[in-house]
This record gives sequence, C-alpha cells and structure tokens, in this order.
Amino acid sequence: MPLLAIAALVAGCGGEASTAKDAYERDFNAAREAFTERAKALEQPSGDAPAEVRADAGEAAAAEIGRFVDDLEALEPPADVAKAHADLAAAFQETADLTAEAAQATREGDDQALRKLARRLSDRSPVDQRAEDAVQVLVEAGYVLDLDFDLGR
Repeated sequence: MPLLAIAALVAGCGGEASTAKDAYERDFNAAREAFTERAKALEQPSGDAPAEVRADAGEAAAAEIGRFVDDLEALEPPADVAKAHADLAAAFQETADLTAEAAQATREGDDQALRKLARRLSDRSPVDQRAEDAVQVLVEAGYVLDLDFDLGR
C-alpha cells in the first residue's frame, strides 16, 4: 500500500475518533447545561419551611437528577471512556435515589434517616468519590467537559 494511502487511512481514523469525541463532548455539555438550567428553576425552600414543602422540593430535585441520568444514558460515549461515563451516570443515579429517600424521610419527619442520608450525600461519600474517579478518567483521556454544576445558590 502506498505510504500516502496509509497516511490518509490513519488520518481518517483519527478524524473519525475525533469526531466521535467532539460529538460526545458537545452532547454531554448540552445535557449538563440543560440540567443546570432546569435545576436553577427548582424551588429552594428554607430550612424552616414546612416539611411538606421541603419534601416536595426534594422530590423535584430527585426527578431532575434522574432526568439528567436519562440524558447521560442516551449519549453514546466513545469506547475509551464508556466505563467512566457509565460510572458517572451511576453516581448521579445513586444521588437521585438518595435525594428521593431524603425527601421521603423529610415528609415522614424521620430525622435519624435524614442524618444518615446526609452523610451518604456528602462530598466525602463513596458516591462522590465514584463520580470524581469517573471525571478523572474523562479528564486524563483529554475530554473537555463542562462539569460546572453551578446552580446559582
């Protein structure tokens, strides 16, 4: 095979990989931006609001996180980051589940359950560590993802 044809074949493969990477970055960032905008619109009751109001807000937050997970699961990550992507989606799903449990515990006035859930949702939790590990893999693989979830609070 002529050297020019081999070079074109290699360049073509790189281009396809780059295109898949670019599409993934674009789609991931769009999903993250949509989630952030929806989350900003959610009611954030104060701690002294009635339990029912706080529980409703928690359920709405859990639903939005779940919707973000659905958006992530609809993406087609390139093979080199498929596991990290799945791990990140799983961490968000667990966060949605724990948030829903916290809403229920709030509704029931179960302070003990709320304390346990707060620990499981903290920034030092296994869920958070799993998400951080997944993000680290994505970053090390050279993906440029907007991971700023600034909800304006």
